[in-house]
Amino acid sequence: MSISTLSVDVLLCIFRALRDSHVDARSNGWIAVTHVCQEWRLAAVGAAELWTQIYSLNVECVRVFILRSKQAHLDIRYLQVPNLTDARRIEDSMDLLLAQSHRLRHVELRNFVAARRFYTHPLAQGAPLISSLHLELFSLAAYSNLRPGICRQ
Repeated sequence: MSISTLSVDVLLCIFRALRDSHVDARSNGWIAVTHVCQEWRLAAVGAAELWTQIYSLNVECVRVFILRSKQAHLDIRYLQVPNLTDARRIEDSMDLLLAQSHRLRHVELRNFVAARRFYTHPLAQGAPLISSLHLELFSLAAYSNLRPGICRQ
């Protein structure tokens, strides 16, 4: 059997397995399947369930995941330690995600800036689907270089 004869269902099963094998919070390496050929790209881009796990708080990446996940539930996992240049980007990405609070299912934020944004942001639409929430505000002294006063609030 040639790989070109695989059904879309089989391709999506393979893509899900590949996505799930990249659970490192800094890796979206599975997205490379969207660059193999037009058939694979159409299959992957059209499958909302592939775009529901957000491990990056890159603003453009978050926009793409929100768009491609359509109205599916979202899982956010962000573990990276920010630096001065990351703070604004993280806040902007969190604002995009919090606008989708009605879709959030699992949230794990082990990043002071992201967790603080989640904690202090009003959830206008509520978050009725959340089944797990982990906000970690660890080592505040490590973040004292972000902005004056950020650790004193």
